[in-house]
Amino acid sequence: MHKFTEAGGFDGQDGSENETVLTDDRCRFALYDLISHFHPVPVYDLADRLLAWERTRNDERLTFEEVQERLRDDHLPALQSVGLVETTTNGTRYTASRRALDFESTIRELEADTPAEE
Repeated sequence: MHKFTEAGGFDGQDGSENETVLTDDRCRFALYDLISHFHPVPVYDLADRLLAWERTRNDERLTFEEVQERLRDDHLPALQSVGLVETTTNGTRYTASRRALDFESTIRELEADTPAEE
């Protein structure tokens, strides 16, 4: 089981150096997308939006199935392991956790208090 660390990352199962879930662009996109939706999101909807976003930012051409598989097998479980994402009872839909919503609220407050750069 992964453990949440004080630095905002998580310890890998194999005891390797800390990895930070939020340094992964796809994890960040998935979390942002889930935060912006009130109802639990099916993986296929999330995969569709992630695929469209990826096509605007890089040349890597993944298929819908590859994106969906990576979300289901890697990114969503990583976010879930650190308490930022929750799944429905049947495991087909995901939602941002209370912790993720609190995290997002804190970031917005900090950004509001930071003066804009000129």
